[in-house]
Amino acid sequence: MTIKKGFTLIELLVVISIISLLSSIVFSSLTNQRAKARDAHRLAELAQIRKALDLYADANLGKYPALPSGTCGTWNRSDAIPPPPTNTCWSELGGVLQTWMAVFPVDPLNSPLNGTPYIYAYQQRNGGAGYRLATVLETGSGLGSGCALLDPLLAPPPTGFPASFYCVGENWQ
Repeated sequence: MTIKKGFTLIELLVVISIISLLSSIVFSSLTNQRAKARDAHRLAELAQIRKALDLYADANLGKYPALPSGTCGTWNRSDAIPPPPTNTCWSELGGVLQTWMAVFPVDPLNSPLNGTPYIYAYQQRNGGAGYRLATVLETGSGLGSGCALLDPLLAPPPTGFPASFYCVGENWQ
């Protein structure tokens, strides 16, 4: 009787199915981790913009940039057409803050994904007395500090934003 060395077809199929199951688990968790990394990047960039805005206010008698211009609507959006750095909306804010921020950021995606705009937006209040910075987080959004009073009639969120979005600001109330 001869003994053959090797694996049976059943053994090979079991090993392949286990490997495919493990790889699908790894890939699904990587997708979620990428979204979390982009959200962390968004929050870090909004913190940098906020620091630049505070430095601007310190240099300008406590006033924040009174933007946007009439062509931008009520929000300076990072996805305005044409794209940064040539658009007159988001780059307008970047130009005002260039003394404190050499490279002005845009959202990691800076485009709609499944109908939700992943962008940064800036809105001033009362000629620069206050401001709001807003973005949508991929792994869940909630109100940040400074934007607790969001009156949809007086200051609606940026077009396309979901009902809950991340927002920080100063002197908004």
